[in-house]
Amino acid sequence: MAKVIKTNQLDLVADLTNAQVIGLDKNGKDARFPLAQIVRNSLGPFKFNDPAPVAPLLNQIVELVGNGDIGANPSGVYANLKMAANTPLVLPAVADGNGILVATAQWNGLFWIPFLKQAPLPLAQNKIAPWIAQVYKINDQVSYNGKFWYATIAIASTDIPGTSPKWSSILTGYDSKLDSSSLNTDVQYTDNLVDVSAYIANTTIRTDTGGFLNEAGARVYQVGVNPAKGVLSVGNIPTGGSKAYRFLDSLNNVLAFAGIGSTQTQVLNIAIPANSFIFQIVGKSGSNAETSADKLMVNYGSTVKPWVQFSFTFINSINGQPITPKPKQTSADSDQTTDLPFTVVGSDGFLRLTTSRLVYNPNSGFSFGHDVNIGSRSLSGVKTAANDSEAVPFSQVNSLLSPINQTTGNQFLIPIPDLMTDPDVPVIETISTASAFATASVVGWNTGIISILGGALTQASTSYPQSGYGVARYATGANLNPPVTLEFTFTGSTFEFLTMGQGQVFRLLVDGKFVNKSFTTIAANGNIYFQKITFATSKKRRITIEGALGFFFGGIRYPAGSSVTPSDRTATLDNVTIGTAVHYFSRMAGMLLVFVLSDSFGEPTGTTGQQGYAFIMGKMLAWNIVASGAGGTGYVNPGPAGRVKFGDRFANDIAAFKPDIIVLAGGINDGAQPTATFTAAVKALFDQAKAVTSAKEVIVMGSWRNKGPQYTPVQQITNDAVLRGKAAEYGFIFIDESGLITGNGNSGAPNGSGNADIYVGGDGTHYNDAGHTMLGLNSAQTYIRQKNKFISSGTPARRMIDTVDADTTGVANSDGQNLSIITANRVYTPPAVSDGKSFKIINYNTAAGFAWTFAAGTVKDVAGNAITAIPNGSIINLFGSLKSNTWIKE
Repeated sequence: MAKVIKTNQLDLVADLTNAQVIGLDKNGKDARFPLAQIVRNSLGPFKFNDPAPVAPLLNQIVELVGNGDIGANPSGVYANLKMAANTPLVLPAVADGNGILVATAQWNGLFWIPFLKQAPLPLAQNKIAPWIAQVYKINDQVSYNGKFWYATIAIASTDIPGTSPKWSSILTGYDSKLDSSSLNTDVQYTDNLVDVSAYIANTTIRTDTGGFLNEAGARVYQVGVNPAKGVLSVGNIPTGGSKAYRFLDSLNNVLAFAGIGSTQTQVLNIAIPANSFIFQIVGKSGSNAETSADKLMVNYGSTVKPWVQFSFTFINSINGQPITPKPKQTSADSDQTTDLPFTVVGSDGFLRLTTSRLVYNPNSGFSFGHDVNIGSRSLSGVKTAANDSEAVPFSQVNSLLSPINQTTGNQFLIPIPDLMTDPDVPVIETISTASAFATASVVGWNTGIISILGGALTQASTSYPQSGYGVARYATGANLNPPVTLEFTFTGSTFEFLTMGQGQVFRLLVDGKFVNKSFTTIAANGNIYFQKITFATSKKRRITIEGALGFFFGGIRYPAGSSVTPSDRTATLDNVTIGTAVHYFSRMAGMLLVFVLSDSFGEPTGTTGQQGYAFIMGKMLAWNIVASGAGGTGYVNPGPAGRVKFGDRFANDIAAFKPDIIVLAGGINDGAQPTATFTAAVKALFDQAKAVTSAKEVIVMGSWRNKGPQYTPVQQITNDAVLRGKAAEYGFIFIDESGLITGNGNSGAPNGSGNADIYVGGDGTHYNDAGHTMLGLNSAQTYIRQKNKFISSGTPARRMIDTVDADTTGVANSDGQNLSIITANRVYTPPAVSDGKSFKIINYNTAAGFAWTFAAGTVKDVAGNAITAIPNGSIINLFGSLKSNTWIKE
């Protein structure tokens, strides 16, 4: 007689390794099955030539990992994963400048279906402004005395970093040791700061201007410095060649520079300027021997110490017994790091990651990584020392998904371009009413070869000669002359651009660097002009012309042997017709098109063209930004005669261009409006913004302040609270500008009461150059912090329904969703839109003629285009968007 055992009498086993269960196979026979194949949704990583999984279950996935190396590109052929028609699964390569976030394959019962999710790659370089005596909010970051600090609570202008406990420090490059724990743990280095430096190859520092200069064989050493140390001493300066040093603050502004003599035994004692962050010194000119440069000595104090070879030593002991080092973190959200030399910027402009960085994290211990501070040096891209063929040009990189620190919301921002260096700086010739070229080819302003960025051009007039020129104008409003940027590739040594004398200004960038940061003015006399640009050599260059104050542009003329082609940054010419005027503009691949609806700050009054806050913000976030500013206007206030309030020009000046992001920036001109009137106008404009289906997000900026908080009218403060509250209600990102200005002076009449003396122009209302730069930087940084909070506080998307089709019988799938809503002609109507939820559509049927279609208007892609097809054997992921009242295809 068989022994009967009750299930509750069986042993309870916690270890499921190699466990099996009993069940029926597909033929109805008893069989044993490995538990691991039943309980797992994922079968783990799968490399190019791995053997096919044995008996995968329905909907199980494998993670596609390429050759299996960390960070490897998963794109390629997976020979043993078979798709329909028994063909190997091929994961396609992603577009230039994109990276792969997710790469999997899912088993549908018959074959494997690939799934790929990609996103633009980020550019990483951070900027944190120096501390000044003003109010700061929690998590604000500043630099002071060579260190980074962040505010642990709200901070008054009298709280000084390093003195007030309200500031917490973040470890920076000048710290020459890892902080010790309660045990006697330390790291000791030589005193030579060069030993914890990076160097920039084939570059020297000019003795007359302090700028960078290309010089083959030269080398600039770069170290973080602590101004609190007071003095640097420099010895063993190599002989020969022209050399110099300079100090930079955290925004890469040059604080001081000086030339250096050629005597090797010369000793320098250099006072460290306040707010210094970086010390750069030419340790090797082009004529120096390598060995002499390697003995450069830089140390704190007024006495040069003897040079010794680089070394560092762990000092860890309890009663003389060695222990494992366990340093503590300086702050809760940053690892501690120690730089080990060196990192190289080559003459080709590519950064070679050869520097190791020792990183300590309390949770994971010590590890080695790569990092670099390259100061104001502009780079072409990144390479590894081992394999230059893996170069990634920065032209393929943008900050759409830049890395965000989940604790502080800090994003790495793109720096404002640096000045060009000799010998490639072109000559901007004296403007002429006659062409310098007897014969020339011409590229017109609206042919699509020249990218139109940061604005739109429309035909200046239907009458000659203005009919041959484009000019930047808004569709609505009077007396508005917005900026515009033109970009193209020029191969040759000289060209001309056509313009007309209307009092406009321009400045030039070559390969992303300024020829001069100041603008050149063209006389307001109505003449036809030819502006000639001449280089010393003939080669291929990216040319950028930034025009403002009604810039007239008639195209490019160039002589035989030269050429004008589209920019290496791919752009597509688009246009919008409003009334009888056609407005031409470009959409650039990998860059978000962002429109800013603003007042005089967006024109920008107080500064010139692309020096306005909106363009500073856009450059730091890698946006193609268009600032649509009209002075005196607001949510309620229509401004001077011929202008209208925000809501009355939104449709033509913003929505018609189908931007990716909308920025609403105003309110200072509505400071006297009653709360009810202001609230109604805000709601009406927010409704318009929400209806723009192309916009992935809307950003609302608080009203500008030109004096400290105690001087701000009560009604303006109340109206700002309305903007903040309505932004939260609509799910828009809010950027608070209320705490940026302190005191009640201005640059024309400073009174020492606060930073208004620095940032507010002489009219007492608008920001000057420094103020617009500060506002643009703060707006970019605050946007990232607020975006992070917005993402973190939102309801995470989750799967709502799986829909599976084999035919049109309406048979329920595995989670019970009935499919009878699929009609006989295979048109599928999704359920009601549910905001933030995801919805997976799986068409299992692979037979010819068994594709589905979505009901019209129910599904769109992220650009707002209608999606209809559901191909055979495909998986489509949808995300709900109440904003567009549709499902969005991933």
